[in-house]
Amino acid sequence: MYRRICVLSVARHFAIKTSKKITFIVGNEACDLDSFVSSISLSYLLTQLSHDDEITYIPLIPIVKADLNLRTEVAFLLNHLYKEEHRSVSLTLFNKLNSIFKFSSNKLSPDFIDFNNSVNGVIDHHKDEGRYQDANPRIIQEAGSCSSLVLNYIIKSYSNNNDLKLLFDEKFIKFFLAPILIDTVNLEPKFDRVTEIDVESFNFLISSFTMEQKIAFNQTAFFELLQDAKANISHLTCSELLKKDYKEYYLNSNQIRFGISSVGWHLKGKGGWLERDSEIFLNEVDTFVKERILNFFFVLTTFDYKNEVFEGKKRGFERDMLIFGFSKNQNFELNSKFIEDKKFESQSSIDAAVNEIVSNEELNLVPIDKKFNIFNQLNLNASRKQVQPIIENILSKL
Repeated sequence: MYRRICVLSVARHFAIKTSKKITFIVGNEACDLDSFVSSISLSYLLTQLSHDDEITYIPLIPIVKADLNLRTEVAFLLNHLYKEEHRSVSLTLFNKLNSIFKFSSNKLSPDFIDFNNSVNGVIDHHKDEGRYQDANPRIIQEAGSCSSLVLNYIIKSYSNNNDLKLLFDEKFIKFFLAPILIDTVNLEPKFDRVTEIDVESFNFLISSFTMEQKIAFNQTAFFELLQDAKANISHLTCSELLKKDYKEYYLNSNQIRFGISSVGWHLKGKGGWLERDSEIFLNEVDTFVKERILNFFFVLTTFDYKNEVFEGKKRGFERDMLIFGFSKNQNFELNSKFIEDKKFESQSSIDAAVNEIVSNEELNLVPIDKKFNIFNQLNLNASRKQVQPIIENILSKL
């Protein structure tokens, strides 16, 4: 509701202040590093390269000002590259738009439902939702980073690459490189995330450095700085961790609502999330779910144990999943709305959906904690981008 109030109030101001056509460049609601960089970079490049003075390109960062610092890698990148120029980003929305350029998700979140008919461009690397068929461009293809697709679109749209490279100073090159390196794990093929288009975009950016800058640039050191910043989250509260990288999905004409939080911290063991928050964790989840009126909620965690020995075995990179389907077997107080609502034929259908997710062969989940519904995900290549369509397919049957 807060965001929609912003839409209505800020809109009146801009309707008066400008007569130009406004094109919003908006990413996904999680506002991760990839989405953040893509929004700002595409807005800047389209503004510099456009020959139409009647169009204003505006990047939309769809989070409130106070939440920007929850994206620790975003805050780090801004301070690392643009400390002097850096200004805090706040939520800015418009009621009367001429068009929206959507990327890093090819489906508008419910906050922007009024603008469904205004989408005139889509660039995304997630599952094709089949929407906005008349958008131009409409680029939905596999890539490790959406920033790679954004850059590739710009390169193909403007034939003179030498002139294009003049827009890329050292800071902007690193700004663009950051999400590509993070999302492809430093372009390492073994993690099955990097694609040819990521490599092409990376090579273009590296070639945009001057010779001195290229010699001075340490790719691995830069990647590790970003990784460390992304992992620097232990100071965040439980509720902040849940909303730091959160996405929401609606199915069956908005009858089913589910959310997925991604958190880069291990749950169990010494120094883990549950060691710190075990007493409040379930209550925090309950509050989080009730505020968003969710029917299902998932927490995906990742952590690299870096060969730490546990019970006689070395541990490396691992994924865990917490599943909350609000069944009668849950160990925290349920919002009665989930039970009383007539969205489902019976409580057993909720249990059945949860069981189908747990037994899904592609996810390959192994239970490790019954109290908190924690499962170790043996399919290490399946991030939220791969997990979400699997969950959606199962829940859409309800």
